[in-house]
Amino acid sequence: MNLTTEELHQIIAEELQAVLDEKASKRSRRKKRQKRRKKKGGTKDGKGASSKGYSLRDWFKGGGWVQTGGKYDGKPCAKQPGQKTKPYCRDPDDRAKLNKKERDKRAKKKRKEDPNPDRRGKAKNVRQKKTKRKKK
Repeated sequence: MNLTTEELHQIIAEELQAVLDEKASKRSRRKKRQKRRKKKGGTKDGKGASSKGYSLRDWFKGGGWVQTGGKYDGKPCAKQPGQKTKPYCRDPDDRAKLNKKERDKRAKKKRKEDPNPDRRGKAKNVRQKKTKRKKK
């Protein structure tokens, strides 16, 4: 296989261009992914609902609670257009501490224990962790 210098330069240029194009597409995908992550999940203020000194003022400043788990994960805590299920909502900081599997599991449990999305009245709090009571 005898190649002239020009043919060799042409092959190298084509390969280099292919590598650069692939790298640019990876970079743009990464930027899109980062942009999506920023949008989801509300504003984190460093304080969870269980934090000491957490007030209603902090809650409003943080942009309110967000849905946790399911199709509408990260959306504001209100029924979205077309949503048929009852939302399971948390503070953005509390939501950030949970992995996706845990968020989905908790939302599923909430919907199982409180299945009627149009029910009126006081919210039903769903206990997540079973605690053992001490015997006296």
